[in-house]
Amino acid sequence: MPVTSGDRVLIHLFHRGEPEGWSGGVSDQDMIASSCGIGRTHVPRTLKPLINGGMITEDLGRAPGRPRRVKVYSLTENGTLAAREAIDRCEKEELDWIDDEGLTHHGSVRDVHIEINHLLVSLSMGSIPLPQFLSILKETVPWNDIMWTSASIGHCGSGPLLPNGWKPYVHKDPIKGQTFDNEELVLIDGLLEKDGMAILKGPSGSGKMEMIDLWSRSRGRRGLVLEKGDSGGNCLEGGPWDLLVLLGGGDPDVDRLLHDDNEVKDIRDQDWPSELNGIDLIMTTSADIALKGPVIEIKGMAWDLFRERATSAGLDELLSQELFRSTKGSPVALRSIIGSSDEYIQDLNDMDTEEAVLKVLLSLKKK
Repeated sequence: MPVTSGDRVLIHLFHRGEPEGWSGGVSDQDMIASSCGIGRTHVPRTLKPLINGGMITEDLGRAPGRPRRVKVYSLTENGTLAAREAIDRCEKEELDWIDDEGLTHHGSVRDVHIEINHLLVSLSMGSIPLPQFLSILKETVPWNDIMWTSASIGHCGSGPLLPNGWKPYVHKDPIKGQTFDNEELVLIDGLLEKDGMAILKGPSGSGKMEMIDLWSRSRGRRGLVLEKGDSGGNCLEGGPWDLLVLLGGGDPDVDRLLHDDNEVKDIRDQDWPSELNGIDLIMTTSADIALKGPVIEIKGMAWDLFRERATSAGLDELLSQELFRSTKGSPVALRSIIGSSDEYIQDLNDMDTEEAVLKVLLSLKKK
């Protein structure tokens, strides 16, 4: 589980890209120490084998705001390959983490890192760069470690501001495993390949976010998920991303609702950060009107998948069937079953079927 300081340096330099205002390199020893969770006095010892191994170069250059030249560092071609391999290797590791409400979550380092940063930004805290996050890894990462690491970095780094009117979306309890057929996921592939954009349309609870989550995980995509709201002046950190998801981004303009030409278009313009322009876009909408454009209708899960997951959680088949019918195969309803205790499931099985379904529906309204 622990990640070497050398790997963290390679990942840090890889994520730096080509920052403005630097000459001769992309980072210095002070930034490497603060970004990689390495003590300042230990940085030279970490860098030496990387330099000798041909992974990074050391030169004299200038950093923004520094009047004198300092030692600066960049990746070589071999270092870039090693950084990519380190990222792939580290992000596949799995761990538990505890959120601000004391709830424990499990997932890959890649998914957990994205989820934690979305939560931090929603709490007006600084997101944690991947190298710094890798420095606090253990089998279970407590909230205090996450909070203090975020506080040590600061509220906002050098990234661009979040788009006006959008804030990070925190999907705390995604359903792991299969929730939609592969044939449905392939529809997203086709639209993104053709148009670079896909709109998922369906009523609340139909599983739009669950489909996006399953698709992005199965394709190995790194997505940034935003929902409508006050950006709070926060910065975009934690990239690079190759997918942008805008929840509600496909909603038609109110003044066009009575027209027949409700064509959904890419809402990104020149005011959006360059990091979010030019990457694949998925937008969702719950609008119950005809829309033009690369639209996929989401009508909930297929019965066989719903039944398999519900009965595996302990729910009897008759109740599973009635819950499926009443919720139109809602993954949200399924998630409430999968995440429940054995005692709760048994209580539902012991109830009258209609009463049990009503209990589940009422519990969804409270969430």
